[in-house]
Parts: sequence; structure tokens; C-alpha cells
Amino acid sequence: MKIVLLRHGKPDLKMDQRIKSSDFRNLIEAYNNSGIDDSVKPSVVAIEAVANCDFIVCSDLKRSIESAQLLQVNKIHLSDAKFKEMDLPFSTNLPFKFSPEVWIVLFRIAWLFDYAQNSESFKNEKHRAKLGAKALMNLANEFGSVAFIGHGLFNRFVAKELLANNWKGPRKPGIRHWACDTYYSS
Repeated sequence: MKIVLLRHGKPDLKMDQRIKSSDFRNLIEAYNNSGIDDSVKPSVVAIEAVANCDFIVCSDLKRSIESAQLLQVNKIHLSDAKFKEMDLPFSTNLPFKFSPEVWIVLFRIAWLFDYAQNSESFKNEKHRAKLGAKALMNLANEFGSVAFIGHGLFNRFVAKELLANNWKGPRKPGIRHWACDTYYSS
């Protein structure tokens, strides 16, 4: 059995202006509604890894689905919100202006320490990733090979769960866009 964890392609979204925390909600919405920058192509290795899988899974986010199209997937067998990226908390009343990347790092660190305003808690998101990993393992058991075109942090927690269930593969999957890692079980 085999599960390929692949991170979606580079989103088609400019994040080059400093914003207030009150604008962060709009940034999250824009990111979740963004498609893929099709000028940044997946590698041949990623295309072949997905082509050699019998069942294709995506989240319900546009960047996951469009990534499948750029990977030349003929059919997405399952697209579900339970496979979406882990939520990012945010506050709308902080008086600072930072780049979106700085806000993402600050809010993600806060989230790891149980700050969950406007998002699911770290504990709940870890549980969702565990359920997602179990679903992928069940699909691999049924179909033999599964490709999951997912998201950076969600893929990390899925990989952790696969390894905890005696699957073999990298301890940490790649976090770059189009990163592709394979996990095996006998």
C-alpha cells in the first residue's frame, strides 16, 4: 500500500503589502479562494507519483483542486473539507502593520500555544488530521495507492499519524509548493 502526500502548487495571490491585523481575515479569505499560479509547474516526479496512484484525494479548496488539474489528474475521486489546511487564528484589534508572512508566523505560533480566536483549536485540528490520515489509510487499504493533494501543515500532521501507524516514509514531508513524499505499508 502507498500514500503520496503532495502539497498544492503556489497560490496565485500577491502578499507584498504590509497589513493591519484587522485586514488579516480578508487575506485568509483571499488565500482560501485563490487558485494556482500556473507559471510555477509541478515537477515530473510529482506528476508521475500522482499518475501511479489509483485513488486521488483533494481538499475542497480551489488551490488543491487546481493543483490536481496541473498534475494532469483525470479524476478526483474525493474532495472534502476535512482535508483542508489547518485554520489560522487571528485578532482584529492589534495596532501593528506587518507583512502577511510575519502575521502568519505570529498567529501560527500563538495557535500552537492554544490561541484560537476565529479558528479551530490546535487540539481540534490535530484530531481532524488524525481522522484524515485514517481515511487515507483506509482508502489505501481498499485501492492500493492513494495520492493526497493537500496542504503544508495538514500534510505534516497526516505524515506524523502515518508513521505512528507503522507506515514508512519521511519523518517530515516537504513544505515547499509541489513537495511530494511517499509513504508505504505492507
